[in-house]
Amino acid sequence: MSFHFTTPHETNAHIANLAACSMVLSTCVLPGQNPRGTPEKVCQDAVLVEVCESSVLVGLFDGHGVEGEKVAAFCVEFSRQYYRDHVFEFKHDPSMNLTLLCELCDRKLKDNAQLNCERSGTTAVLAYFNDHGLCVGSVGDSRAVLAFLPQKTHEEFTLSGEQPEKPKRKKETNPYRREILPSRVLDFTQATIDQKPESKEELTRIVKAGGCVEKAKDGRGVRVGPYRVWKRGANYPGLAMSRSIGDRAGEQCGIIATPIVKAFRSHPQSDQFLVVASDGVWDVLDNRDCVNFVERYRRGAQRTCQTAVSKANPRVSNTTIAHLLCEEARLRWLGIVEDEGVMIDDISCVVVEMNSSGPELGRGPESPRASPVLPDTEEEKEEFNVEDLSAQPTNLMARNDAKRGSMAEPEPLQDMLDGS
Repeated sequence: MSFHFTTPHETNAHIANLAACSMVLSTCVLPGQNPRGTPEKVCQDAVLVEVCESSVLVGLFDGHGVEGEKVAAFCVEFSRQYYRDHVFEFKHDPSMNLTLLCELCDRKLKDNAQLNCERSGTTAVLAYFNDHGLCVGSVGDSRAVLAFLPQKTHEEFTLSGEQPEKPKRKKETNPYRREILPSRVLDFTQATIDQKPESKEELTRIVKAGGCVEKAKDGRGVRVGPYRVWKRGANYPGLAMSRSIGDRAGEQCGIIATPIVKAFRSHPQSDQFLVVASDGVWDVLDNRDCVNFVERYRRGAQRTCQTAVSKANPRVSNTTIAHLLCEEARLRWLGIVEDEGVMIDDISCVVVEMNSSGPELGRGPESPRASPVLPDTEEEKEEFNVEDLSAQPTNLMARNDAKRGSMAEPEPLQDMLDGS
């Protein structure tokens, strides 16, 4: 069986000039799809890029539930307007204002009579840049990763929560995955913390509020997939994250909209790029794979949308690095489709290239510990090509399980709790 990939819901590029650096910001949202064709999947991811008063706000929202796409769209517009109205307050205290933005957005969403967010919500990653540095707030399990030259220790001076674990490398067995060899090896740090309900701090809050944390059961009664949050004695909300904007039903079992905020001082001579992405990317690429991919292909990619972006046959030479990264993730989803027979998730990202001011964006100074930059040959620029990937045969299994997705459906989960 073969199928054709959906075209991007959104793909764009922006340039922002701050005093300390120039930025190239590219965005892409690829709608998920059911390889069997029906039912058609509604895209619930949304992104935001806003430049104002020598600062930049980037946002990414991954909605879930029946009204997930409306919740994500609401959050984009609320965040845009809040940032415009409080741009000078952001400069004074970005951490506090990212927190206020998320919490106020949650309240306004729940007060909106036209949106039913009882069992619908969204993740959020908001990244604020100014000449002093970067501040990132996150709600849920969308993620941001910061890449930089291994010149010196990258200083992180505000941290709420525990350090994320380094991804473990596994032997590659998936034919849809490939090793990405970058032109130089960068260091990176995870700029957000995946907020999972089984972590100690989150679990304590959930249990105290009247919730419980358990995996869902499949049709054979076997517990599968990620840990989820349930109201004790009930079969909802079934969230696979411990924080969310929206999800009114989760309030009574410890789900909150307060972001975890981390801040980083600016290092214009070593900072390279920030990748903000939904779990449509992170489910199939780990942090190292993502950084390697962006570093390898970003210099040949489009940096503005003055040149028409090819949606049907994206190549390095005709589209943005954000689009290329999403296409790489979608290729890797084919392996999951074969193994599990699930839908391809919505895939979205924002790539922010932070470059030293100067004519050659993206290179920065060389580091003694960084590999030499290889020349950007035409052969390398044309190497990434996803043409005809959608025609590859897939072994589509009709299976309905709760192993994937941010939210478990309530009806198949009547017996998911062990009497708790």
